[in-house]
Amino acid sequence: MLSPWRATGNDGEKLADALERLTTVLVEHLAELIKELLAQAPPPARVILPRLGPRLYASRAKRVYATPTPPRIGA
Repeated sequence: MLSPWRATGNDGEKLADALERLTTVLVEHLAELIKELLAQAPPPARVILPRLGPRLYASRAKRVYATPTPPRIGA
């Protein structure tokens, strides 16, 4: 995913490594973040988004990665 960054020179390797670490942290804490965001959302969104979000993600992941559950970065 980050190979184009790595190939640029100009500290591309360092940037790609930093982005991979950031992505890993975000994915690992995504559930907590979603709970915090939904706590502030209007009531209809609190009901709809937890059901709709995973389906939309799985649909897009299937198109992009050919699987609804792509491997985690750094795993």
